[in-house]
Amino acid sequence: MNLMTGYGNQRISWPLLFFLCYALVILGVTVYLQPGWGFMDDAHGLDNAQDFWSGKRSLSAMIAGDIHSFGRFRPLYYLWVVCAYAIKAPVMIYLFVTVIGFGALLAWGRIITHIFPDAGQDIFTRYVYPLVFFAFTPFWNIFMYVSVQEKFVYLFGTAAIYVLLQAYRKESLRGVFLSLGLVILAMAGKEIGLALIASFFVFAVADWWLIGLAPRLSRWMAAISGTVLIGYIFLIRLILGGYTAGYKDKMNVVSMVKAALAAPLMIKGIFCVALVTIAAYFILSRTRRAAGVKPYFLIMPLFVLAYMVILLPWRFANYLLAPLAPFLGVSVYLFFVFVCSIHPKVAAASRFLVIVLTVIILINVIIPRISKMADKRKIVAALVDLRQVHPRAKFFYPPPMMETFEALRYFSGADIVYAGKMEGGMLAKCVSSCYLLINDEAAPMELESVVASQGMYTNGTWAIYHMDRQEGAHAVFKPDFVGNHFYYLISRPKAFVY
Repeated sequence: MNLMTGYGNQRISWPLLFFLCYALVILGVTVYLQPGWGFMDDAHGLDNAQDFWSGKRSLSAMIAGDIHSFGRFRPLYYLWVVCAYAIKAPVMIYLFVTVIGFGALLAWGRIITHIFPDAGQDIFTRYVYPLVFFAFTPFWNIFMYVSVQEKFVYLFGTAAIYVLLQAYRKESLRGVFLSLGLVILAMAGKEIGLALIASFFVFAVADWWLIGLAPRLSRWMAAISGTVLIGYIFLIRLILGGYTAGYKDKMNVVSMVKAALAAPLMIKGIFCVALVTIAAYFILSRTRRAAGVKPYFLIMPLFVLAYMVILLPWRFANYLLAPLAPFLGVSVYLFFVFVCSIHPKVAAASRFLVIVLTVIILINVIIPRISKMADKRKIVAALVDLRQVHPRAKFFYPPPMMETFEALRYFSGADIVYAGKMEGGMLAKCVSSCYLLINDEAAPMELESVVASQGMYTNGTWAIYHMDRQEGAHAVFKPDFVGNHFYYLISRPKAFVY
């Protein structure tokens, strides 16, 4: 076997070793840095799990409350909440999600080789290329945040795509039913799973009327997926209210077009990638270089389009985009295949660049984000320690992260005030010591007749300063935080407390 190509009959090859080492590094860093709870919805999750296991609330009551209070239907999410948060050990949950998530990446390697038969024996594609998905940085949210429901779309969506491709290869109606059942589970975890059923429906209609890959099977899938799609949309429209009331008001063409035009450049770029990929498929499929690409490749850009359209009336928060990563990755693979077909040296260079990209992402995205979650655990511990020394201490935290503010109060029990400006008169309200609590995502704190006199604690992304009154002083304060968290992997410095 040529060690640099990955072809051969050996059970262990360098692409597989690279994949395993990549996963082991992430698992090892997670164990080493001990990331804590997130500051998004983990506090609510812990409370819900506590209520369930203490008998205060049943699972059905949580689901009913979700419908009435938030206008949402997420039964699988609440099942996850009562099970995952009962563990009360975030590191264990992160390790579990990482293992399952990497298992899904292996499935995506298989999916790519099914869609692109010429890559069927290419173990580089099977094991290394799926790691490129992390280049779409929102993807890591699925692995790092316990509360992020997009993980259900990723995991069950992966299984649904894999089963559907097998069903089309074997023209198995049973496989279509199983795939659609997995999609329903994805939607039971997060409503945005609707994009899966929508993309399946559009592909089935296209194959039935135009493509002709498996018309009989596609007729069945179009009928079943269309029924599920209409029924689920009706259900969602029926229960929308409260938290989701604004979504209902913006579900019209004019509002959605305005949202698309006002969207950030990256969002418009994602729309363009999906549209260009669909056009490129039909153009390249007529050439010898891409003639073997299977038509169900179209599910990938169709999912991206459906997903983005569903988000238009809402917002494009980073974590909401996470499930797009594999679908964008497979869409872009069409161009990767074309480039690699130009010349063997071009193919070798392209693969080398893929490896370099995945290593850069590991060092500059994944490890720093694990480190950042570890910093959250440390700041909570620092607040608890300071409260033991000064039980009546007051902490001031600047906007705009309201969820972070609430989570800090929950986990530390500290008296924290949400304020964008500190004035000398505010210190008079402090029975004991006054502190400024600030992190890298917070806005600078405006200080009027107040100075940050002493650093009490700092880590890579958080700091606590003792505040003293000083008449006439004026400043806009924001400390410099370490930008490269990889430093913390090497040194793992102790927090300093004065």
